[in-house]
Amino acid sequence: MWLRAMGSGQAGSFTHNAYPTIGVEVGLQLVDAETLALTSTSADILAAVPGQYAEQCKPELMQCCLEINTDVCRDLSAVERDLRGKLELAEELVARFNTRLYWAATHRSGEPAEIVRQALSASV
Repeated sequence: MWLRAMGSGQAGSFTHNAYPTIGVEVGLQLVDAETLALTSTSADILAAVPGQYAEQCKPELMQCCLEINTDVCRDLSAVERDLRGKLELAEELVARFNTRLYWAATHRSGEPAEIVRQALSASV
């Protein structure tokens, strides 16, 4: 079976499994480690990703965001194991660029940095 990726115009193959599978895509914002302002460091960070993770670490539409995908997993325990290693690697990589990962639907750029700082410390 062939599928066309939405908006890409490129055909790709779909692998059928005889059992249920799950995959997770996590979109993370990148913020300056000191000011907590959004920072466009995704290209530098992605260039530092080791080859074995290159397919699962991708750019987002905005340069201040990073996408991390799991492999195809059989259950939630496998998702947790998969994501844990990739997120630990991401935290190490972003630190090299004076950047932190920010987990939120939107950035609180209109509010004081202290609120963002509190949100970051609560997510650790």
